[in-house]
Amino acid sequence: MRRLRHDLGRTVTRLAKRRERSLTIRRRSGLSALASLMLSALGWSSLQVTVAAPTHISRVGVVSLLGDTFHAEHIGLTAFNQRSYDVEVPEWQIDRDVTDYLVAKLMSSNLSAGSVNVAPNRVKDFYRLWPLQQKRRMDASKFDELFALASAQGYDTLVVMIPTFEPSGLYSFVNNTYGFSERTALGRSNRSAWGSFILRVFDVGTKKRLANAAGLPAEKVDNDIEWKSNFESYSAEEKAELRSRIEERLRRQIDAAFSETHLFAGPSPR
Repeated sequence: MRRLRHDLGRTVTRLAKRRERSLTIRRRSGLSALASLMLSALGWSSLQVTVAAPTHISRVGVVSLLGDTFHAEHIGLTAFNQRSYDVEVPEWQIDRDVTDYLVAKLMSSNLSAGSVNVAPNRVKDFYRLWPLQQKRRMDASKFDELFALASAQGYDTLVVMIPTFEPSGLYSFVNNTYGFSERTALGRSNRSAWGSFILRVFDVGTKKRLANAAGLPAEKVDNDIEWKSNFESYSAEEKAELRSRIEERLRRQIDAAFSETHLFAGPSPR
């Protein structure tokens, strides 16, 4: 009887441990799924590719909707040390530079590619200002027009560069796309020019998303450029240097995003 109780106790203990391991695995799986869902909602998810053979892609249209807003921010240890401002820099023509670079990458992969003419729309027409939060969100109806425009211009595939976004209630508000930041703490300071985006590839005929990849801000330090609380305080040479570094960061991030899609292959344009 004593041996029976001993064997029964060992069996119950093993079953309890097995159940505990099973619950732990399920908890971890649940947390992983929740994390993936949150990242996907934020637009920072890793690549999500639906089945698409490269041979089905013949003529690719490119649209960049990053906009003309340069965002500057100073981040300190407390809320009293936070400062930021936005300024429009249409003369930088960031969207044109991004589009030209994307088209060159596609053509280096032996694909026919070009810029989708979105006229009479302007880039800012694809966003709507939400008055209560004073934040922008994508205009879904305008975004749908891209497919009609791309199809009318003979493109079967659409590559779109959009800002990252954050979910907020029923709507998703777009984040700042590029700029210059300074972070200070305990007498030390790090400054960086940065850019971020989401690159999406669609089949024009079905509007089906073929690939999604995020361009994350690069970990670069630009301490040789001073952070200034007024954009007009920068000299023409300093503004040109900021623009050049932002363009370079965006191009490197485009290279990484393209490699993730596995839809295009080829050398980077010079």
